[in-house]
Amino acid sequence: MAGPLAGFAVAVPVLLYGLSLSSVVHQAPRAGDIGLGSCLLLELLYPMFFKGGADLSVRLHPIFMAGWIGLLATFLNLLPIGQLDGGHMVYALSRRAHRAVSWYGCPLLVLFGMLIQGYHLVTFGLLFWILGPTHPPVLDESQGLGPGRRAIALLAMAVFLACFIPVPLHIY
Repeated sequence: MAGPLAGFAVAVPVLLYGLSLSSVVHQAPRAGDIGLGSCLLLELLYPMFFKGGADLSVRLHPIFMAGWIGLLATFLNLLPIGQLDGGHMVYALSRRAHRAVSWYGCPLLVLFGMLIQGYHLVTFGLLFWILGPTHPPVLDESQGLGPGRRAIALLAMAVFLACFIPVPLHIY
């Protein structure tokens, strides 16, 4: 979990700095404009920087976009399937749960992605369905996780939920 958590720890200050450099624009999105998808973390951060209603348009600074890409990469890496870091985490917690989450998670990702037009979810679901969502055995299957590592797994799950971006791009 060191990689995704370190990426998240870097992305959040970049997001905050990028939001501080972003500005409110008093115009509706025009045809061809691209909007970035949101997640729980961003929904909590936006009101801290911008006052207004849901129809507010914000010109996001490129530094914010760099942090947003970090959130998207963190979310995708923490998907609990196969050999992604999220899959490794679930495997370490429960081999049986990993098998079920991976085998059922791939088609559910495809279905959910098609329903909400989250094509990144369709792509990842198909990719891991084709590659096979299995996990190779570890050297010592009898070794369990201690409380510290279980806490890190819970933190990683919270980061996954905070970074979940259902639809990454909106084209107006």
